[in-house]
Amino acid sequence: MWTITLQNVTRGQTFTTTVPYTSTHATAEWIEETPLLIGTNAGLAALPNLTTVPFTGAKVNGAPANLQAAEKILLTDANGSVIGTPSDPNGTRDGFSACAWATSC
Repeated sequence: MWTITLQNVTRGQTFTTTVPYTSTHATAEWIEETPLLIGTNAGLAALPNLTTVPFTGAKVNGAPANLQAAEKILLTDANGSVIGTPSDPNGTRDGFSACAWATSC
């Protein structure tokens, strides 16, 4: 079972869900993706104008995630241009800042 919790500290809102998931428990990842339009004009939607978004407190099997800088993945568009990049892990290696929709933070 996976428990996923997202907290918006600005608005004081929290979303939590628990879902079944078969896994080796060997990896953990956070994915921030471009929105997808469904319908007549299907395709990728315009990216929102976001700011740097911090993610903290990531755990794997109850322990800090131990994130590694070498494992970060850049968000690219269809042409291969970088449109989003995460920072290196924070000092406790349980979080990072996603520089939302920009080539550098």
